[in-house]
Amino acid sequence: MLAPELTEHEISTSLQKIAFDSELNCSIIDQLTYLKEQLTQLEQHNHCPFIIAATAYQHSLRIYPFEKNGCDTAKALINYILTQYGYQPIHIIAVNEHPSNEVWTSPLHHQYQIEILYEIAYGFECACREDTPEELAKYLKTMYLFQNTNCDQYKQILAENIACAAFATKLHLKMKSNKTHFSAFLSNLHPFTEQVINLQYENNQTLLHTACLLADSRNDPYAVKQLLNAGANPNLVDNMKRVPLSYLKNPQHREQILTMHPEYEKHQRTETSPISRIC
Repeated sequence: MLAPELTEHEISTSLQKIAFDSELNCSIIDQLTYLKEQLTQLEQHNHCPFIIAATAYQHSLRIYPFEKNGCDTAKALINYILTQYGYQPIHIIAVNEHPSNEVWTSPLHHQYQIEILYEIAYGFECACREDTPEELAKYLKTMYLFQNTNCDQYKQILAENIACAAFATKLHLKMKSNKTHFSAFLSNLHPFTEQVINLQYENNQTLLHTACLLADSRNDPYAVKQLLNAGANPNLVDNMKRVPLSYLKNPQHREQILTMHPEYEKHQRTETSPISRIC
């Protein structure tokens, strides 16, 4: 069968497309080569695997910005790099993933509240938009501590990244997980428990501030009790000059805390007492 005859315009258009595809392929090859060289340099300078993985992710999206599965490919690249260094893979959720998607309903996430998943996804999106890989690397470390408490590298990552551990603990705190689950997570923070739970983050609040704010809505101050037992400081003030227990409004909850910590009761009328600042 004879090939159809092409007009001069069709021939010109075809040649231009071939030339464009050729230039694009050369550009992609050049960029991949550059990325490989950059990752090799990071490795030679003993950068942590999370920086290497974050760099790979950001550059891979720049190489394939409009590819349909570009984000999935880039996320897979993160876990490929981490596992090559002996780390466990992590589940990463993007903002464009709907709760009905498989990643949202996996065994890891079935107990999580949807709003917490959105917070996790939003954090990933913000970290990805940074010009440098450091913020994304911090996010990946946070997710690693959030998900992989039993891995060999957990204590090392925890020791070097107290702020990441505090945010991972905050996510567990904000989840509607059971008491045993949160207690186990706190236990895994040892011997850095007090450093993590007393770190002051956004608005100078601590995990104890957050737990007290959540106690009334959950009608259970169990997280407040567990944090106090773990060494949380009830006297740290936030930007509003309020101590954590000042956010604990339910009288029954306050009574439970005083029963557990009677040392607060004898000072409840003094200015420095956490209980005295409740109202």
